Amino acid sequence: MKKILLSLLAVVAVSAATQAQTWGFGPKAGVSFSSANGVEGSKMRAGLVVGAFASRWVNDWFALQGELLYSQQGFNTNVGGVSEKFRIDYLTMPVLAKFYLIEGLNFEVGGQIAYRVSAKQKVAKAEFLSLKQKTNRFHADFICGLSYDFDFGLILEGRYLLGLNSVGVGNGIKTGALQMLVGWRF
Repeated sequence: MKKILLSLLAVVAVSAATQAQTWGFGPKAGVSFSSANGVEGSKMRAGLVVGAFASRWVNDWFALQGELLYSQQGFNTNVGGVSEKFRIDYLTMPVLAKFYLIEGLNFEVGGQIAYRVSAKQKVAKAEFLSLKQKTNRFHADFICGLSYDFDFGLILEGRYLLGLNSVGVGNGIKTGALQMLVGWRF
């Protein structure tokens, strides 16, 4: 009887330990290099990305991950000697499918919905002016990238975001961004 109870206790303990490792969460921060696709004289804007994530392993090689990030994006232009700076910051909600290839190395693919927090434009040396009336409140992106999850919790990640809809109302400008992120899984 003792052996049966000890065996059942061992199965429950192993099952609980396995279930505890199927979830992960933590902070994430990094840099974003964004630009406008197809805009003459478009140059990259560097910005910050900061937020948190939660992931759930489905099996040994596949996981789903949701994030909530604040992302500084936009672009710069210089046409005919006139420089312009466009600053568009978003609260983004990426949802990713992560496919683990070898140990911690994984390929991630998914999409995100972004809510515009602020939008400003600066022409030459003038003050920044609000673009909220001229930009779309919501934005959608396709995401693909590579990530490496270390056993001790560190995550290194690189991803590309391709804008699926235009940034402005009726202007047809789509953005793209390269993001380099560092995270910590608890």
